[in-house]
Amino acid sequence: MVTRMKKHIPRSLVLSLSLAGALWAAAQVTIQSATLNGELFTPTTLYQLVVMNNGPATSVRIEGAILTKQGEQVASFRSNEHLLSTGVATLSATAIPMATFTYGTGDMGRNARVHQRLAGGNYKWCVRISSAALETNDEWCDVLEMQDLIYLDLVMPWNGDSIHEVRPALTWTMSGTPAATAAAQVRITVVPQPARMNAAQALAAEVPIFNLSNVTQRTLPYPTGAPDLERGKCYAWQAERLIEGRVADRSDPWSFCVRDIPRPMADKYVLLDRVEPGSIYQAIDERIYFRYDEPYSTSTLTCVILGPDPHQLEPIARNDNAEEALTSTKRAGVNLYELDLSTYALKAGTYTLRVFDGKGRQHELQFNVPR
Repeated sequence: MVTRMKKHIPRSLVLSLSLAGALWAAAQVTIQSATLNGELFTPTTLYQLVVMNNGPATSVRIEGAILTKQGEQVASFRSNEHLLSTGVATLSATAIPMATFTYGTGDMGRNARVHQRLAGGNYKWCVRISSAALETNDEWCDVLEMQDLIYLDLVMPWNGDSIHEVRPALTWTMSGTPAATAAAQVRITVVPQPARMNAAQALAAEVPIFNLSNVTQRTLPYPTGAPDLERGKCYAWQAERLIEGRVADRSDPWSFCVRDIPRPMADKYVLLDRVEPGSIYQAIDERIYFRYDEPYSTSTLTCVILGPDPHQLEPIARNDNAEEALTSTKRAGVNLYELDLSTYALKAGTYTLRVFDGKGRQHELQFNVPR
């Protein structure tokens, strides 16, 4: 028979282990630092904490309140449960969803809900980290001074306006305390606005025509590298104030359209024997349409183009009443002619068309080749 001897454990060692276990079980989570974001006062951007957990992983929640200097509650919140590991960790409203977030019923609470920003003034705020596993809950309280609200307003092009320019200047304003407006970083954005969208939807969904940050000019010239706006299309634009890359304030979204210029119609057909002195025919599509009426039959019609220099061209006029595409003959009665200038590479300017009929009589027509 084998007898096993009990191993003797010193009472001092048992006492030490028991004490260590008690200290570990009563581990504390302490807040090392805390910041409150009054510029972006939303459930997902509200706070950021640095905490120390000197015990095992434990489930915690963050809760707190923001009050005015006079004690009016602006908002209160409580996060969902979050598993906190041992050691130092950063906790933020971005990473931990809110279980509840309630705005105050007073003026400051309503203002914060509408603008998602604290109004100018002094605030007291407290944040607390709590858990059923913790012996005590740690709390951090601080004061926050907010500058007055900054308001951004668009001026021109006016909302719903129709403009002529394809590279318009954009005018906007900013109001607030001088210190706040002087340090503001403003971004101007212009996007296409499809017919199915309003201005806000277009700004959220469309790729910007341009997006300029750190704009300080209240009248912004159209950016040099940006493409021209297209005629007949509409655009949305907005001014935003940024803080560390996040939008703190923004103007109302506006829209405007660029007027379409109808393509001018060619003058068909100008009567050569009734041309008003000093009138100039516009060859808008590199063609001249003229009408030459004669009470007799002829087989020839000669055209000469005279420019600023002595050089002259002898183009061929197509008779719209003839069977052949290109001809220099004509028939008696109403004759409609189309003179194609595209093959002569005429520069922009004013020229003279001289037409000779079969009897040697001539008519002249001043015409302009646009740029």
